[in-house]
Amino acid sequence: MNTNMKEVLFVSGFNTHPDEQPENLDIYESFTQHFKYSKYKITFFRYKRDDPLDQVYTHLCEQLATHEHKIIMAHSLGGGLLMKYLSEHEETRKVILLMPFITVPKWKQIASSYWNLTPFALRLPKCIVVPNSSLFEGGNIINDHATMLDLSQVSYAINHLFLIDDDIVNVFQKTDDVIMIYADDETVSPIDSELLDRIEKKVYVKGKHVPFADPYTTKHFFDEFVKLL
Repeated sequence: MNTNMKEVLFVSGFNTHPDEQPENLDIYESFTQHFKYSKYKITFFRYKRDDPLDQVYTHLCEQLATHEHKIIMAHSLGGGLLMKYLSEHEETRKVILLMPFITVPKWKQIASSYWNLTPFALRLPKCIVVPNSSLFEGGNIINDHATMLDLSQVSYAINHLFLIDDDIVNVFQKTDDVIMIYADDETVSPIDSELLDRIEKKVYVKGKHVPFADPYTTKHFFDEFVKLL
């Protein structure tokens, strides 16, 4: 292995495993291509929809404990997993959070506490849970699909992983080299404006939940992203 290479660990989000996507779509392929001929070597920490999230978190902690990677990145639910880790560990490596799923409005917290009592409520069509219209600038019902998604991981995150606002702010303050990239039209994992104002270590990019995989915003995203490495 080239000792000059910088190892990057990318913690993926909910419903992003290629094996579970139409035509094995990898929503993070743009990162693979971006780093392909660079001094960075990217490794993805992936999980499937039916993997118990408590086990996913345990495996992530084990991976991070090896300190094999110099940079840690996380997107969406991966950001929620990483935020929990940062709240429990001192971290000196560079951390980049991409549109992290780390909080929900109070009404969603209350609703999620009842989801496990109503199993059918934990399964909804993809086009309702994470519609393409909220993921991509050009996304709409015509280019979406209705695969049923099990929301157990989302429910577990809300009920067992998410931190209160003060603790989220504290994680950003105590972690020296951390930055959040946040889309200016984020609707999948929005952060309340009051909490967002309290998070000083952030950069805004154009687009929606996956601006790095959107033909309308990919260039702008990576123009901003490279400044943070």
